[in-house]
Amino acid sequence: MLYMKATKYLISDQEYQQRWKNARRIMDQQNCELLLVYGDDHSFSGPANVRYLCDYAPHFEPAVIVLSLEGKPVLVTGPELKEYALLQSRIKDIIAVHEFGLPGQEYPFVELTDFSRAVSMALNKGVDKIKRVGIAGMKLMSHEAMSTLLKLFRNADLVDAGPWLTHMKMVKSNAEIAIIRRSYEIADAGLKACIGCIAKGVTEHEVAAEGEYAMRRLGAEGTGMDTVVGSGPFSRPIIARTSNRPIQQRDLVAISIGPRFQGYHGQLGRPVYLDKLLPGELDYAIKSAKEAQELTREALKPGAIGEEVEAAGRKYIEKAGLLDYYVYSSCHSVGTAEAEEPVLGPGSKLVVQPDMVFSIDIPLFLAPFGGFRYEDGFLVTEKGNTKLNRTP
Repeated sequence: MLYMKATKYLISDQEYQQRWKNARRIMDQQNCELLLVYGDDHSFSGPANVRYLCDYAPHFEPAVIVLSLEGKPVLVTGPELKEYALLQSRIKDIIAVHEFGLPGQEYPFVELTDFSRAVSMALNKGVDKIKRVGIAGMKLMSHEAMSTLLKLFRNADLVDAGPWLTHMKMVKSNAEIAIIRRSYEIADAGLKACIGCIAKGVTEHEVAAEGEYAMRRLGAEGTGMDTVVGSGPFSRPIIARTSNRPIQQRDLVAISIGPRFQGYHGQLGRPVYLDKLLPGELDYAIKSAKEAQELTREALKPGAIGEEVEAAGRKYIEKAGLLDYYVYSSCHSVGTAEAEEPVLGPGSKLVVQPDMVFSIDIPLFLAPFGGFRYEDGFLVTEKGNTKLNRTP
């Protein structure tokens, strides 16, 4: 039943084909003959670009999409994932290469080639003929992978194609919006489950487990980043690692939860205090974060400039005397990564458009009271925005 419910949120093959056309249009504008899109299972953003272009989530072995101006796109992956890729990927021409396997391991069940030949096969010509190559995912690549590309395309100019994918992904389609809405519904359920089991003596791991179980039950395939349950002194860091620490009475518990559903995300953050009465400084900080988020939301509308949207909340936090604890920009896009570009921060000149999705995340950390993020998701509409989750 869950599988049937999930399939109704699938993005069509036609939409993926349109994404390839859009990428080729940018390639042509950039005088680029070849686009390589790298992905791996690095937490946070590793699978994002490959998933966006072919619905395949790299796991264990990296993957590279090879897209030329003509011909079919090709997915290059490792030997152990080829069969899964054939089932999952919307790109059906799949080549397994030696470089993506484990050193010293034998793979008698699959025909392997090397990465250079795989690219040549995708292009139908030698790589030495290529003059300009766009690469998305450079920051994720290992030194070995980058060295291979530099050697392979020693006669070509290599350009960062990450911004091309950012441009393509900013405005969401109707199918994407439906999936993201469902992701936030799942996130709501996960956060509710986390809050519901917080009690003295319960460990952070147990709280996270309840939330993740609730989200898995609703179809989540995992999380965009590890679920964060930071209690007491572990609420203070910007990113905490959920541990076996038992929660104590009068602990602040900072929760950040973000399911991945059909490749897309919803991300929520809330502070929870384990006592009937909030300490004054924490009460003040939470109310200030809530008001800062509301002011940011009021500024988030079509035609608004990115830096002006973010400044609405930042100025309120400064006025509240909490700017020392406001540790990063509060507004980022949500899609195939839990937090993806564009980020609306100081200096952002992005013009907000309908059908963009943003997380408004008010961060107050490294403070005497500990730390937390107050985070919700919003879809930009023709007249303003709508909230994607219902967490009170």
